[in-house]
Amino acid sequence: GRRRFQFIPLLHLWRALHPRPLGGLPAGHAPPHRGGLRWLADGGGFLWTTERRGTWQVELRAPTGALLREITPTTFNYRGLVDVDEDSGAVHVRGGPDPREVHLWSFPLDGDSQTISSGHALTRGRGQHNATFSSESRLLIRTTDLFDGTWRSEIISADDDRIVATLPSVAAPLPRPPTTELTRTAGALTFDAAVTRPRNFTAGKKYPVILVVYAGPTSKM
Repeated sequence: GRRRFQFIPLLHLWRALHPRPLGGLPAGHAPPHRGGLRWLADGGGFLWTTERRGTWQVELRAPTGALLREITPTTFNYRGLVDVDEDSGAVHVRGGPDPREVHLWSFPLDGDSQTISSGHALTRGRGQHNATFSSESRLLIRTTDLFDGTWRSEIISADDDRIVATLPSVAAPLPRPPTTELTRTAGALTFDAAVTRPRNFTAGKKYPVILVVYAGPTSKM
């Protein structure tokens, strides 16, 4: 069909547009992947990410650029788009309320997500979760990397969250699980933190500390 340019007024707001598609990068990569846009199959609108309200969000916009609704709320730590299931009207994303973890969440495509309760988590267990979605087979390949050392891949039905198959790991088991503890600092300024102690940790004993700080935006750790 014919193509035309669509001009979207940005006013005094900054919106990140990025040539990569909306979606996540492997763990450990920097976060510029959050910018981008993705058209719906029927051409009736597109999803894109913006920081116009101070934190990364997914929005649904009309072909004219007008805002139709917010998909993820400002209280959600958005990490990337997994896929859009237009048949069931769901947007699958990575993130969660806790910036120290990454879970798979589903938000309604036709709902206004002003609160995090409008979506629901698809994964459990403290750690990092990722997935690849196949709209043709209605299946998710879900990978789980937990703080206790557990790692697995599963094939999940997108219709009822049923585990269809488990892809076994051939890696040697860890001799001891890691001792990562999630905590929050006290005081006037609070920070979310993940602390990994030596496996033979003794309370009261002084140890060298490797400190990694992320001061924002979106979250502070």
